[in-house]
Amino acid sequence: FRLCKQQGNKFYAIFCIERKDIDKKEINKWIAIDQNHKNFFVAIDNTGVSYEFEKLPQIKYWDKVIDEIKSKRDLCSRKSKLIETETGKSYYLPSKRWTKLNNALDNAYHKRREQIKSSCYSIANWVAKNYDYVAIGDYTPSLNTATYDNMHRSMLNQEIIGEFRNILKWVMERSGKHYSKVDEKDTTKTCCICGNKEKKDSQIREFTCQKCKTKLSRDINSSVNIAKKDKLLSGSDYVDWDLYNSTYTAKWNFKKSKILFTGHTLEKSNIWMN
Repeated sequence: FRLCKQQGNKFYAIFCIERKDIDKKEINKWIAIDQNHKNFFVAIDNTGVSYEFEKLPQIKYWDKVIDEIKSKRDLCSRKSKLIETETGKSYYLPSKRWTKLNNALDNAYHKRREQIKSSCYSIANWVAKNYDYVAIGDYTPSLNTATYDNMHRSMLNQEIIGEFRNILKWVMERSGKHYSKVDEKDTTKTCCICGNKEKKDSQIREFTCQKCKTKLSRDINSSVNIAKKDKLLSGSDYVDWDLYNSTYTAKWNFKKSKILFTGHTLEKSNIWMN
């Protein structure tokens, strides 16, 4: 048992309980996930169906709200009233408006964190419900990826790549499913068809292999290579798959608490999946 304080003046009690280990389920369906900074992640499964999950809309929304509150708070006085104690020491109290805006800022951070956490758990539960095994790359954003200074915040500070990995691992283990984190080295450079290695600028999302002339999506190619590294695919398993177009684009709808899948290659579009 322990207490933790979140932003603001709220305290939460955390209780730890012992639970029996869940027997691992047989692996029939798997999915390989490639996280990146252009979208939330791109994944491909054992049947060749690929998904491109858009970035969580809460990130951009709450960043804008937080920036607006900060700009208003910065105009207020943080040292408005001098207070002297009986011991002779003194300190300043902020203005009432500064205090009000600071409390609003704490609430905004709290709502942002909880909404993003809820979205991550919902997506992780969808993965655990539909697949028995997940292989995910160990991608970590770096300054080499953020080529411009104005990209640093969105790519390095605000991304939730590591948080989603931890949540996905916990949900898979809780469900008796299998989880694997795979070394992503050269998964983007290497053509999944012929093995040719070619360094690409981060802005290039689709390319044609210089050696075998295969048209590939950068992220789907990386997902296939992650599956190959984890020994989920051999050289002939995916020769007939479409590795250029995503089968579905997926978007988390916070108001409806559902994932909206839009089909690219299927007859039906705007379909819902649970």
